[in-house]
Amino acid sequence: REVCELGKAVGSAYQQNHSLGSDELKKLEKLEKLTKKIRSEVGASDDKFELEQKPHDLAEAVDSVAKVSTSLSEKVLKTPRRVVSASIIEDSNVLLELIRLVRLMHPKV
Repeated sequence: REVCELGKAVGSAYQQNHSLGSDELKKLEKLEKLTKKIRSEVGASDDKFELEQKPHDLAEAVDSVAKVSTSLSEKVLKTPRRVVSASIIEDSNVLLELIRLVRLMHPKV
């Protein structure tokens, strides 16, 4: 649930301010840690993953983070704890790559 909340908080803050503040960057960091933990718990490795279609700008990347975090959260809640789920692994990898891209696109202060 926290993954969903963090993703939505970052997304709505960006929509309101058209930028990410230090609080949102901290939330992204926490989201990244939680996503890595989820991925590890379902038995996935730290393999390099690359998105087929990358977001064109920061707004699209942040929006995608919010959507994928919600999707990942819903799948985790529906899946039994000891089940390896390819869809959870996929969403985790996508979310981690999106977070990386947001950091790259975000202007340094």
